[in-house]
Amino acid sequence: MPGRGPLAGLGRPGDDVLVAALERLGLSNYAARVFAALQRLGVGTARQIHEETEVPRSQVYGAAEELTDLGLVELQQSTPKRYRPVDLDTARRQLAEALKSEADLAFSFLEAQRSARSERETRDDVWTTRGR
Repeated sequence: MPGRGPLAGLGRPGDDVLVAALERLGLSNYAARVFAALQRLGVGTARQIHEETEVPRSQVYGAAEELTDLGLVELQQSTPKRYRPVDLDTARRQLAEALKSEADLAFSFLEAQRSARSERETRDDVWTTRGR
Protein backbone atom coordinates (compact mmCIF):
# COMPACT_ATOMS: atom_id res chain seq x y z
CA MET A 1 0.00 0.00 0.00
CA PRO A 2 1.58 3.33 -1.03
CA GLY A 3 2.44 5.76 1.73
CA ARG A 4 2.90 3.03 4.34
CA GLY A 5 6.05 1.55 5.75
CA PRO A 6 9.05 2.87 7.61
CA LEU A 7 9.28 6.22 5.83
CA ALA A 8 5.54 6.95 5.71
CA GLY A 9 5.62 9.54 8.50
CA LEU A 10 8.66 11.39 7.22
CA GLY A 11 9.15 14.09 4.65
CA ARG A 12 5.76 15.78 4.75
CA PRO A 13 6.17 19.51 4.25
CA GLY A 14 5.80 21.29 7.55
CA ASP A 15 5.89 18.20 9.81
CA ASP A 16 8.97 19.41 11.70
CA VAL A 17 7.47 22.88 12.12
CA LEU A 18 4.13 21.44 13.24
CA VAL A 19 5.67 19.09 15.79
CA ALA A 20 7.93 21.84 17.15
CA ALA A 21 4.97 24.21 17.52
CA LEU A 22 2.90 21.57 19.33
CA GLU A 23 5.85 20.89 21.63
CA ARG A 24 6.04 24.60 22.49
CA LEU A 25 2.34 24.37 23.37
CA GLY A 26 3.18 21.70 25.93
CA LEU A 27 2.94 18.36 24.12
CA SER A 28 5.70 15.79 24.24
CA ASN A 29 7.36 14.95 20.91
CA TYR A 30 5.51 11.65 20.60
CA ALA A 31 2.16 13.22 21.53
CA ALA A 32 2.68 15.96 18.95
CA ARG A 33 3.48 13.38 16.27
CA VAL A 34 0.50 11.21 17.24
CA PHE A 35 -1.86 14.20 17.24
CA ALA A 36 -0.65 15.29 13.80
CA ALA A 37 -1.07 11.74 12.46
CA LEU A 38 -4.59 11.49 13.85
CA GLN A 39 -5.48 14.70 12.04
CA ARG A 40 -4.44 12.97 8.80
CA LEU A 41 -6.03 9.60 9.64
CA GLY A 42 -9.23 10.76 11.33
CA VAL A 43 -9.39 7.60 13.44
CA GLY A 44 -6.56 5.21 14.07
CA THR A 45 -5.33 2.25 16.06
CA ALA A 46 -1.91 2.19 17.71
CA ARG A 47 -0.65 0.13 14.80
CA GLN A 48 -1.93 2.58 12.18
CA ILE A 49 -0.51 5.52 14.12
CA HIS A 50 2.85 3.73 14.46
CA GLU A 51 2.94 3.11 10.70
CA GLU A 52 2.05 6.75 10.00
CA THR A 53 4.53 8.30 12.44
CA GLU A 54 7.31 5.84 13.26
CA VAL A 55 6.55 6.48 16.93
CA PRO A 56 7.34 3.12 18.56
CA ARG A 57 4.08 1.25 18.92
CA SER A 58 4.64 0.80 22.65
CA GLN A 59 5.00 4.60 22.97
CA VAL A 60 1.84 5.37 20.98
CA TYR A 61 -0.26 4.27 23.96
CA GLY A 62 1.43 6.68 26.36
CA ALA A 63 1.27 9.54 23.86
CA ALA A 64 -2.41 8.83 23.20
CA GLU A 65 -3.06 8.77 26.96
CA GLU A 66 -1.34 12.16 27.28
CA LEU A 67 -3.56 13.52 24.51
CA THR A 68 -6.66 11.99 26.09
CA ASP A 69 -5.79 13.58 29.46
CA LEU A 70 -5.47 16.95 27.72
CA GLY A 71 -8.85 16.50 26.04
CA LEU A 72 -7.33 16.38 22.55
CA VAL A 73 -8.13 12.77 21.69
CA GLU A 74 -11.10 10.53 22.33
CA LEU A 75 -10.61 6.83 23.03
CA GLN A 76 -12.93 4.09 21.80
CA GLN A 77 -12.70 1.10 24.14
CA SER A 78 -12.62 -1.58 21.48
CA THR A 79 -10.22 -4.30 20.47
CA PRO A 80 -7.95 -2.88 19.25
CA LYS A 81 -8.37 0.53 20.88
CA ARG A 82 -9.15 3.29 18.43
CA TYR A 83 -8.25 6.94 18.81
CA ARG A 84 -9.96 9.96 17.30
CA PRO A 85 -8.83 13.60 17.58
CA VAL A 86 -11.25 16.25 18.79
CA ASP A 87 -12.08 18.98 16.29
CA LEU A 88 -9.43 21.66 15.84
CA ASP A 89 -11.43 24.43 17.53
CA THR A 90 -11.75 22.29 20.64
CA ALA A 91 -8.04 21.38 20.50
CA ARG A 92 -7.06 25.04 20.15
CA ARG A 93 -9.26 25.98 23.13
CA GLN A 94 -7.94 23.09 25.28
CA LEU A 95 -4.30 23.96 24.61
CA ALA A 96 -4.90 27.70 25.16
CA GLU A 97 -6.61 27.00 28.49
CA ALA A 98 -3.79 24.67 29.55
CA LEU A 99 -1.19 27.31 28.67
CA LYS A 100 -3.11 30.01 30.51
CA SER A 101 -3.41 27.81 33.60
CA GLU A 102 0.33 27.10 33.56
CA ALA A 103 1.15 30.80 33.08
CA ASP A 104 -1.22 31.80 35.91
CA LEU A 105 0.37 29.22 38.22
CA ALA A 106 3.92 30.26 37.36
CA PHE A 107 3.24 33.97 37.81
CA SER A 108 1.42 33.39 41.10
CA PHE A 109 4.56 31.74 42.45
CA LEU A 110 6.76 34.50 41.01
CA GLU A 111 4.61 37.17 42.65
CA ALA A 112 4.84 35.36 45.98
CA GLN A 113 8.64 35.18 45.68
CA ARG A 114 8.85 38.85 44.75
CA SER A 115 6.67 39.78 47.74
CA ALA A 116 8.89 37.77 50.07
CA ARG A 117 11.97 39.47 48.64
CA SER A 118 10.41 42.94 48.94
CA GLU A 119 9.74 42.36 52.64
CA ARG A 120 13.46 41.60 53.20
CA GLU A 121 14.77 44.51 51.11
CA THR A 122 15.70 47.72 52.89
CA ARG A 123 15.19 51.14 51.41
CA ASP A 124 18.55 52.42 52.71
CA ASP A 125 20.42 51.01 49.71
CA VAL A 126 21.75 53.34 47.01
CA TRP A 127 21.31 52.18 43.45
CA THR A 128 23.08 53.69 40.45
CA THR A 129 21.58 53.18 37.03
CA ARG A 130 23.04 54.11 33.66
CA GLY A 131 21.47 54.30 30.25
CA ARG A 132 17.88 54.95 29.45
